[in-house]
Amino acid sequence: MSPSQQRKCCHFTSIKTGTTLLALINCVGSMIGATWAIILITTLPHQVSKFKGLNRMYVLEGDQQEAGTQMFEIALWTIIILYLMVFTCNIVFSIVVLHGVRTANPSCLTPWFWWTGVSFLILIINFLVKTFALMFSLPDLVICLSCMVVNIYLGLVVFSLRKQLREQLSTGNEIK
Repeated sequence: MSPSQQRKCCHFTSIKTGTTLLALINCVGSMIGATWAIILITTLPHQVSKFKGLNRMYVLEGDQQEAGTQMFEIALWTIIILYLMVFTCNIVFSIVVLHGVRTANPSCLTPWFWWTGVSFLILIINFLVKTFALMFSLPDLVICLSCMVVNIYLGLVVFSLRKQLREQLSTGNEIK
């Protein structure tokens, strides 16, 4: 491939550099997200007790109060665990992508495609659980959408790099 035909990522850098940059951003963002989810897990009992207090304030009957508290607690645990799962897997798969870029190994880039699809479904399920079990939340929508956009864009860049690596390996040229 001639220099004038060299593929670009993000309109300013090579696909290899762009993939590395996006994987690092995804890894760091996911580390922050995983930390946030762990903090939420540690504060969850306090959140549930606050919710029980709200139920007492509105004088809900015993069975109705217990059912509301259980639904709230199950929904919170589900949401937080799904977020933690997405962030943890993002860290792992971002590291695999970084390794694949570093070693110019297209097979290390393949798992990212599977993870992109799975994480997309998990984030949609997470948002639906949050919306229907608790209430609609703009911050949750922003978190879900931003995770999806970054994962899908990184998936497209990884796909391009993987294709370029396979072409380079078949012709025997080194990737830049």
